[in-house]
Amino acid sequence: MRRLGFLVIVLLHLRLAADADLQEGVAKEPSDEAPVIYVSNGIAAEVEGKVITVRELRERMEPALSGLRKQASDSEDLERLVAQTQKEALDDLISQRLLVSRFNKMGAHVPRAGMDAYKQECLHTQFGPRGPQQRQNYHRYLLSNGKTSNAFQKKLEEELEASIVGQSAYDGVSKTRLSPSELYRFYNQNLLHFYQDLSVKLRLIVLSGESTEQREQLAHAILDQLEQGVSFQDLAKKYSQDRLASRGGDYGWVTRTALRSDLFDLAVSLKPGQWSSAVHKGDATYIVMTEDKHPERIQPFDNELVQKTLHEKLYEQKRKQAQAGYIAKLQDDEMIYVKHHL
Repeated sequence: MRRLGFLVIVLLHLRLAADADLQEGVAKEPSDEAPVIYVSNGIAAEVEGKVITVRELRERMEPALSGLRKQASDSEDLERLVAQTQKEALDDLISQRLLVSRFNKMGAHVPRAGMDAYKQECLHTQFGPRGPQQRQNYHRYLLSNGKTSNAFQKKLEEELEASIVGQSAYDGVSKTRLSPSELYRFYNQNLLHFYQDLSVKLRLIVLSGESTEQREQLAHAILDQLEQGVSFQDLAKKYSQDRLASRGGDYGWVTRTALRSDLFDLAVSLKPGQWSSAVHKGDATYIVMTEDKHPERIQPFDNELVQKTLHEKLYEQKRKQAQAGYIAKLQDDEMIYVKHHL
């Protein structure tokens, strides 16, 4: 509870009215600092008389919370993202309840073996590999969220039942061939998805632990060997004292946010295949080698990774549209009543 509350309050400035005020139906004046969501008795919505609680809504929102502050350009944008995230999370929960209702009316049943396999997959994804640490993480989750094992099991059952019924809504989508013009139109409408920051492919030799003079002597010896043609990779394996020494100091492709700004700027200033002189920073000495550079740019349409991302995002969009249509039809045909409280 405290962890969820911290995320909601600190990351999103999302506040709920006090329980006493909710029970009495008292609405406070909105604060200038943050968006306020007032609810009735802690209920977010009802589907066929079965409630979706605010706690369930918070839990569904939680995976998206940490990234919203980084996405927001200002407080107003943050409020917009909060409202959008809340709406999407509530729509997901309502859709799930509708699909579960349909599953039950169909008289369908999930075999025990199938349910057990799904549970193990979820436990592995959410709490790590099977073993003592997974059990510890799982019980910590139950305690912090005020859940029981039976409640968690019920949650997984509903997720699986909903996915079984919902699958029928977009079975045909993945078999649909996406035309080049459709892909190109989606690409042009979503160029920011394909923005690539300035990045550098680099290797590092990191020397630490000795005095500055001793590190400098060793760095000079390494630089002499580089001049003589010894590979940077071999020298990193032999001399570097950081976690990537066994990989020849290979840091792969990095952007400014993934590396100290002074070292990143140094790497950018080097030409591909060029290495730096010894750089002394605090208790460490660095030798930087730039293997390649990518400028800041929008990745081209015909890039292999762009094509893969385009197909994934467009198929996902089509699946959501297909499922939304199915949910609307399901609600109309079976006259399932949904009442929103937010």
